[in-house]
Amino acid sequence: MGKRRTIGKSLPVACAIISLFLNNCFELSSLQSAKLLAKNKLNIMPEYSSVMYTHTGKLKQISNSFGFQCGYGLMNSFNIFIKYARLEIPEYTVGYNYLCVEPKFRLIKNSIAFSMPLCCYFGENIDFIESGNVQPTFYYTCSINNWIDITIAPKAVIFFPSFNNILVVNINTGIHLFSDKLQLMPEIGYGFKLNSKDQFLIGNIGIGFTYYFTK
Repeated sequence: MGKRRTIGKSLPVACAIISLFLNNCFELSSLQSAKLLAKNKLNIMPEYSSVMYTHTGKLKQISNSFGFQCGYGLMNSFNIFIKYARLEIPEYTVGYNYLCVEPKFRLIKNSIAFSMPLCCYFGENIDFIESGNVQPTFYYTCSINNWIDITIAPKAVIFFPSFNNILVVNINTGIHLFSDKLQLMPEIGYGFKLNSKDQFLIGNIGIGFTYYFTK
């Protein structure tokens, strides 16, 4: 098994990987549905996701992400979510921190919602300002029964001021476990980068485990 390359030993390599990461492959998961929390309700979700891409027929993993998100119901029709993740690039000994604040609005109860996540990356060699991005997202949820929901979540990831953009469609399944307090949510997503001469498919898989707090 080959040794992992240390990014700090080569500035050109560091710049190349950071550019690839910020402009092409980053945190893409949604892991939510159109169902909002009721007023004053709270949930927390530990989660994992992985980003890959295909180019010239080859599949390559770019990053692994471990983190959590917390949601709070400010109103029955308006929630706020805060997400933190630690992203690691397996091929190199380097990682980044990801922070996102997501206001979410109900459009049609339990069926359609819209959010406007405000996100950024921070860590060694990362420009906090230039890594800022917005991720306008729609959530379309269909309930199969009282225990299973399927959600389609199309979104755009827009970086400022570079306008390196990606369009992504995530699909997840919310499965309640034993009660309304626990939910398992596997997810898969695909996307492609805009404003790029090289067209390649970007994919992500993820899974989250949600606990809903009740008074």
